[in-house]
Amino acid sequence: MTDEARFAALQRRGYTRRQSEFLTLVLLNIGYSLRRQHAALFRVADGSCTTEFVRGLMQRHLATRRVFDRQTQVFRTGSRMLYDVIGEPDSRLRHAAEPDAVTQRLITLDVLIACRERPYPATEAEKVDFFTDLFNVPVAALPGHLYRSHRPDVPPTTRHFVDRVPVLLGSDDLTFVYVQRWAPLGAFAGFLNAYTSLLRRLPHAVIRFCTPDERVIDRVARMCQRRFGSPCPEVTTPADATVVLAHFDARWRFEARQFRSFTDQELERLRRDLDRFQGSYYETWYERWCAEGNAAQPPITPTRVDDRAAPGFQFVPHILSDRYPFSGRIQEAA
Repeated sequence: MTDEARFAALQRRGYTRRQSEFLTLVLLNIGYSLRRQHAALFRVADGSCTTEFVRGLMQRHLATRRVFDRQTQVFRTGSRMLYDVIGEPDSRLRHAAEPDAVTQRLITLDVLIACRERPYPATEAEKVDFFTDLFNVPVAALPGHLYRSHRPDVPPTTRHFVDRVPVLLGSDDLTFVYVQRWAPLGAFAGFLNAYTSLLRRLPHAVIRFCTPDERVIDRVARMCQRRFGSPCPEVTTPADATVVLAHFDARWRFEARQFRSFTDQELERLRRDLDRFQGSYYETWYERWCAEGNAAQPPITPTRVDDRAAPGFQFVPHILSDRYPFSGRIQEAA
């Protein structure tokens, strides 16, 4: 179902063109919104039009309101009827989310509104078709999550792009919008693990890292450099391999947030080794190690053509403004 078809379906339900565009944006990507975001999408004042639109959703029981600290009103559009209209009756965005997830979604919506001129594949099916058809990316290389049923007669199902990270299409690049919030960087490491195979197959990819915490930018940039930076030499001796495998174990424990398993000296060693063992060569080996353990064989030394895991990769930090009402952790008002 195309966006134009979704707009038309909503307009047949009595919504204006603008209201249909905003509802489609929210329903497909976020599930939550603020009053000011409706006005910002169309660059108009937050006035009577927004009030009438929100009041109509509330009166028809198509949206609910939650009040958070600072008396900020957040609207959840979880109506099954609306999701049926846009062709996404089983969307998980219909369900209520925890405050931290609400924060992330609202920030993501702000980014999408700021980049309103850039199209994007919104649903799982659209993203899978986009990357497999236009870039010949195998389905196995797409970020996926295996779901198993509690019923033995139901086979497991793999869902792709379950994190709903927006992918903005540009004239010469694809931008992946990652919202960090106030959270440990282990979540971003998990994102890189899930998306590395895809990013390596794209001619020019950008990660737009959105965060209210400027202090993490350098660390995140180093993480990307280790993953997509310049090549590293092949390890040739068993002694060297032992050192690398020990580093992999420490790195895995750190990404798993097992901080108590480290001494101060081990943490300092990990910091040095993260800079030492960086680049596509060690990232490939680390991925194999995560899957196979110490039996994983080191990859073949990369050729000059493969000097970078993603030749056109770019990391772009995006600092959220202090005026943003959800820059910190939000809590629901009592």
